[in-house]
Amino acid sequence: LYGATIKGDRDALEEILTVIEQDNFVTRSLGPKEHSNLMKVLYATAIKLSQGLRLSLHQSIFETYSEARQFFLAQGLAINRANNDKNELLAQRIISYMHEHYIEPGLNLSHMAQDLALKESFLYHFMQTRMETSFAQYLETYRLERAIVLFSEKQKNISEIALLCGYANTQTFRRAFHKRYGILPSDYQKTVLFQGQ
Repeated sequence: LYGATIKGDRDALEEILTVIEQDNFVTRSLGPKEHSNLMKVLYATAIKLSQGLRLSLHQSIFETYSEARQFFLAQGLAINRANNDKNELLAQRIISYMHEHYIEPGLNLSHMAQDLALKESFLYHFMQTRMETSFAQYLETYRLERAIVLFSEKQKNISEIALLCGYANTQTFRRAFHKRYGILPSDYQKTVLFQGQ
């Protein structure tokens, strides 16, 4: 119960609370003393949870199981929301960092992790699971999107655009561009210039 609540895992929390309810109020009917003991155990878990979260417990001992259930569900929901907010903030930090540093040809996951004071393995896992992309995929997508903008905004040659988008050499840029868009950068540039006339 404590673990599911502290993680904000609503599904696991619902399942645990349902099992407690089934075992103690459906399968067997608790007498007054057993009911009181169950409420004390649930309250002790609430105290432990509050201490673990460094929060004040503004809850007196539970009178009913329904009251205890509502307490744990509310705490789990609050923790889940806080975790989601933290994840959203971290995702925004990652995106901002990559948008500021994409021009650097040596940009890699290790450098970003160091600059953001995060473990590389955590950052890798976070991007895969929370952002549903890898570092390399996100970086290449952003660099190529910037290249498209540069082709349409400025009369630069392909070597300049490659450098402005963080590619160390034009061959790598050409390969990535062709793979993504199915057209060579030079052909794309001709199309853009032709449309601009």
